Amino acid sequence: MSRESLADIAARYGQDSAFGHKDYQMAQKAGYSNNQIKSWLDQDISRLHVNNRKGGISGLYDEISANTVDLNKRVDIDRGESESTKARRAEEARRKAAAASKQKAAQQAKARQAEEARRKAAAASKQKSSQVNSEIGNDTSVNKATIKINNRSEAKDRAQGHINNISNNVEQNVGNKGDFTTTIGNKNTINNSQIGNDKSESEAKIEIDNYALDLAKNYKNKGNTDISNEVTQNVGNKGNFTTKIGDGNTFNGSNIGNDYSFNQGKVNFSNSFY
Repeated sequence: MSRESLADIAARYGQDSAFGHKDYQMAQKAGYSNNQIKSWLDQDISRLHVNNRKGGISGLYDEISANTVDLNKRVDIDRGESESTKARRAEEARRKAAAASKQKAAQQAKARQAEEARRKAAAASKQKSSQVNSEIGNDTSVNKATIKINNRSEAKDRAQGHINNISNNVEQNVGNKGDFTTTIGNKNTINNSQIGNDKSESEAKIEIDNYALDLAKNYKNKGNTDISNEVTQNVGNKGNFTTKIGDGNTFNGSNIGNDYSFNQGKVNFSNSFY
């Protein structure tokens, strides 16, 4: 708290409101030097009682000038703080409280920011993942089956009934038939991984043997022989193939969202007439 002014000290202590020996003592206790007190008095000599002015019988000014003030001459009276001092102290208290409130608010704001940063870091850490040498969400369907259709057993019956039509419909599907979607979030580190690739393979064989009697022996002129074959082979995804990658990801040596589907199958037809 700031010190009282020399005017307030003069009004508070001593025999009257003029600056006297008691005022000098309290001014020094408040931190004023001898030179500061003398300079203040020189600004307005009426601040001293006439007896304490230069050459006066009480001699305070002369003592201050010689820096030999006799405090035994003081009158120990304290009339209490002046109204101006009280007002100044109240203002200082108000400013101090306002500063403390502002500081507290700043500390609370800083604490909130720190907590928010901590929560964001925790959320980011929770979201962030690391994938190394991983196989994730790949379609690795493989078909190595062999389809064989042999119509030998029904050829004779069909011929004798003058129904010499042989029809074969074959469909092979390997891999995903719907939408293929791969989604990678934010801030992931992915090394040497396979993610969301279509690796469906077909090594299947379709073998169809058709045997039809041409009625040459028993029904030569009674009918015709028709053979039809419809074969469909589908390998790989048949729907939409979509790969979605978020922000802040790191990929090293990884294959993501590729179509590696291939077909090594064979289709063999053997149509025999006898």
